[in-house]
Amino acid sequence: MKRLLLALITAMLVLSISGCTELSFNGEDTMRPPKASGNMSQIQKIIDQSSGSDYTLVYPSSGTNRSAIISADIDLDETDDALALYKCDNKIHVLFVKGTNSDYTFQKDAIIDGNSVDRVDFSDIDNDGANEILIGYSNGSANTNILNIYKFSNSDKNYDFSCLYSSFIIGDFDYNGTDDILTLNLNVEDEAYIASLFTYTDGKITKKSSCNMDSEISKFINIQYGALNSSIVGAVVDSLTSSEEYSTQIIYYNADKKQLSNPLVEYSQYEYSKRHSQILSADINKDYIIDIPVVSVMEHNDNEDEETVANIVSYKSLDFSSMSLETKQTFILCEEDQYTFKLPESWIDTTTARYDKDSKELTVYAIGYKDNKIKTTDRLLVIKTYNKNDFNKEKNAANVISQNASKVYTYNLPDTNSYMKISDEDVVSNFLNIKI
Repeated sequence: MKRLLLALITAMLVLSISGCTELSFNGEDTMRPPKASGNMSQIQKIIDQSSGSDYTLVYPSSGTNRSAIISADIDLDETDDALALYKCDNKIHVLFVKGTNSDYTFQKDAIIDGNSVDRVDFSDIDNDGANEILIGYSNGSANTNILNIYKFSNSDKNYDFSCLYSSFIIGDFDYNGTDDILTLNLNVEDEAYIASLFTYTDGKITKKSSCNMDSEISKFINIQYGALNSSIVGAVVDSLTSSEEYSTQIIYYNADKKQLSNPLVEYSQYEYSKRHSQILSADINKDYIIDIPVVSVMEHNDNEDEETVANIVSYKSLDFSSMSLETKQTFILCEEDQYTFKLPESWIDTTTARYDKDSKELTVYAIGYKDNKIKTTDRLLVIKTYNKNDFNKEKNAANVISQNASKVYTYNLPDTNSYMKISDEDVVSNFLNIKI
């Protein structure tokens, strides 16, 4: 059963919110579109016939479907259909277009009571073999959107459902084989800092359960649905707080208690996730389980300048039996030059590192203790970053670990007889570029 669950959630649904701004070609300033060719030409003709006047295309500002004309197999009959968003007479329309092997036909035209579209998603919420269409829109209130759900048919049938949200994610949270909707709210009217789970039951989409979220969060950065361990799934929510810290919350449905839960907050583990580093949760060791980053300063003495001491990031998973965070992998973190270095087993709790901003050098030391103070001993590794235009392989005489469009990363292994000595292969395999 555990293997089956992991296989089913290998392709985790990931929603990155860090760039949720409107596209430059938005519905307010887009001129009437140029004539298209092929399938798009047919769809545009249907829009022309439906609108009856000049219109502007409307582009969703977040989510994965950011086109004004979205092509997808909505009714799951293995033929692409289309959804078109446009504004006409100061109203936003949603045009439903049915696709066949050779043609497109008009289904229906719905009007959204808002001034912009936030997101468009598809999911078979009611398990009838065809996707429902989830459309989130805004009336201009900060952090507040409205979610409606539409049936894809030529009838007027839609779900009598509407809820407020700041963000939402889709997934099977209650393990019944059908997708649910998890809404996450910031300062939203009577639902402020609440996560709510909506499910399909007895012909209706209703709220199944809710739980509290941290009231200090000001922005959602990254939301992922996936495995939390071998048998539990949920959402991992990376956020920015009002004090400019990053934090992580876990939201899952506790099947035993039949209750939505936020265990890191409820069991006093949440403070460990707070960090000033913009490091996000990830499946760090490719076991299909989402891991949570915990960032701290490496070993140092009280009189040292912490600006020179490197950070360490430990990726952890939640042990649901003890409700504590368990470490899976640990890395030295260099945000300045955007890379991490995974600590070999012999380096955990036995090393520290210093970073020189001027020379862009990270030096890893073995450590000992004398008179209850940290003492650095052998140098184990030096990683130096060059701007690509400044790097000369012959002149700099360095081993290259990695390079990208702007930087070259090099390393040096100082001579040492320490049992913690590592190989060139270890350096290359443990080094990882990151984007922050």
